[in-house]
Amino acid sequence: MNEKIDIVFSSDLRRCRESLELLEIDKNIKQNFSKELRELNFGNIEGKTYKEIEKNFPHYIEEMKNNWRYFKSEGGESLNDLQQRVSKKLNKIKTQNQNKKILIVAHAGVIQSLISYYLFNNLDGYWQFKLDNGSITKMTIMDDGFVYFNYINK
Repeated sequence: MNEKIDIVFSSDLRRCRESLELLEIDKNIKQNFSKELRELNFGNIEGKTYKEIEKNFPHYIEEMKNNWRYFKSEGGESLNDLQQRVSKKLNKIKTQNQNKKILIVAHAGVIQSLISYYLFNNLDGYWQFKLDNGSITKMTIMDDGFVYFNYINK
């Protein structure tokens, strides 16, 4: 990374920890690992393909399509739940780390929900862009709280 980073926040899951290791962040920079930055909890369909869900949980398919913002499988959470969880965490990070350069390492669903939150104040933009694994999105927060994106999916 060629930007100076003051503090790091990351999902506590292995994929993000491994990504963080690849970035070779200075060991003196504090790294914070958080459950709140985890990917969407898919509950009883975690790790299943769409075909497996169609076969084993056919009652989910219609609701997944028509109520995608609020659909949640047994033991899981909805995209709306995810967005509320991660936006609350990011707002806390912003408040506690003003005027610092913050690196957040998270999963695509987390990042998509945050981009949609800041651009639309809801989930309306969630499916309007694509994020590649390992891509970087840079968000700037001005002193007055105004947020803009320098780039998405770089």
